Amino acid sequence: MTSRVFAIGLGIKEGPTVWYVKAFAHTDSNDGPVQDFLRILRERFEYDDGNTVIDMKGVDLDELHQVFIETKHSGAAAFCEEGMKLKKKKRKNAVICVMETNEPPTCLEESYLIMELFSAGVFNALNPEHRNPLTKVFAGLPTVWMSIGGIPEDYREAHDKFPSWLMFNDPGTNRFAPTSFARYGACFGSGNTLMMGAAVNFGVSIGDDNLLDGHCSIASCVQMGDRNKIGSFVSMEGVLSPVNARPVVIGDDNFFGTRARVGTGLVIGDRNFWGSGVDISLGTPLKDLRKGSPTYGKYVKAGYDGGIQGENETMVTVNRSKRRIGNIHVYPGEYLLNFNSEENQARFERNDDLNVNNWQTLRPLTKREDDRDSQ
Repeated sequence: MTSRVFAIGLGIKEGPTVWYVKAFAHTDSNDGPVQDFLRILRERFEYDDGNTVIDMKGVDLDELHQVFIETKHSGAAAFCEEGMKLKKKKRKNAVICVMETNEPPTCLEESYLIMELFSAGVFNALNPEHRNPLTKVFAGLPTVWMSIGGIPEDYREAHDKFPSWLMFNDPGTNRFAPTSFARYGACFGSGNTLMMGAAVNFGVSIGDDNLLDGHCSIASCVQMGDRNKIGSFVSMEGVLSPVNARPVVIGDDNFFGTRARVGTGLVIGDRNFWGSGVDISLGTPLKDLRKGSPTYGKYVKAGYDGGIQGENETMVTVNRSKRRIGNIHVYPGEYLLNFNSEENQARFERNDDLNVNNWQTLRPLTKREDDRDSQ
């Protein structure tokens, strides 16, 4: 029995990109088919373990598929069938990428395999084992000319390493307004709306029915649940290294006002309200005004015991003037921690009209769809 490999992908290499038509991680549930596939690679391509890219140039996928059928390796045959859906001219550039370990990628094929698995939701940045290869995914990517839409060599409007998420994925019921941009390697649920200038980096996971307003920045590895409202110019900090660092985690039904900032490592629960201009990192002092709280009237630190780590239905605002609330003195610039009000809770109720007809009844095919023939 061979050891477990980290990830495998069957892709088509095109210039500075690799289109993975099939990619998966090795798990207990698929161990049999994966071991079968690796055995065939050793017999057919003299694969000798390790992180390897097998150039299948000149190899007929139909012939290879027949080999898998004859040797009764159904999992490997199904793997090959995905590539057979492509037009024949595309098959000539087929590659198989095997990553035996989760060491950071060292080539284009490995980098794109990692991004594909994050984009598909197979990998998640909360898992340090998954996040480790993401830390240096830049190293395997060339800097190329792209369009603003992230398509390489198209109109030369940008010079970057990461193509657009839309280049590799069907938007489904997600809506991307002009000038919004999500990098390949992010993962989206359904019914999300990105307004003008909103930016989502790789390693991010976003659930369903979130509204990301204009020019907000969702940095690498942020984890977001459902039905959150992210205001204009909100900044959520990213994290890649060290591997044991904690990404920002946002629950459900939260509201973040304009220009709010969420520092790396903060865990925000559900139904919380962050006022405009709130800028909080791990350890930021908050004056606790929650009646009945054991720390009432005292300072608590964001992200630590007694603070707001993972708590629900809280409200954080910035105080603008010297005043007295009950018997508590508050001063300009202090962050005030209170229970969330019913008035603010009402803001969490999404306007259903936002996502009506988010899907497109008529739309151009994605590049991946266009590359497949109808046989």
